[in-house]
Amino acid sequence: MKNSIYLFVILLGILTNAQTLGDFKPGKAGPKSLSKPTFDNKKMYIADFTIHYQVYNEESASKKGGSGIFGKVMGAAKASLAVGLDIPESVLQNITNEVYSNFVSDLKDKGFEVIAGNTAKNTKFFEGYNCSENI
Repeated sequence: MKNSIYLFVILLGILTNAQTLGDFKPGKAGPKSLSKPTFDNKKMYIADFTIHYQVYNEESASKKGGSGIFGKVMGAAKASLAVGLDIPESVLQNITNEVYSNFVSDLKDKGFEVIAGNTAKNTKFFEGYNCSENI
């Protein structure tokens, strides 16, 4: 009886035609802000450029041992490691300067004009803002 029900279900699946919905043509998913941006004005002001260096790291791991006499844990192990890099500040500053120069040159290669802070503060966009040189 059980085998005949399985056979009937299989034959029913083979003999019946499934509904077709046509070709699947997905549209754009997500907000329109994720589409490729277009810029009317190619002038750009870099307000802030920050790089975070990780010069210290610490890791530890432990493994519980087995249970021993009277329920005590025996054979537990723990290992720790700390690594710190001794890099002079001048080396980090040179790396930062080089990365910033590459960033600006990439922008210029894509057709953008990077303007200075003094030029940017006189634009309509920054009207009413205070300009600070040392932040």
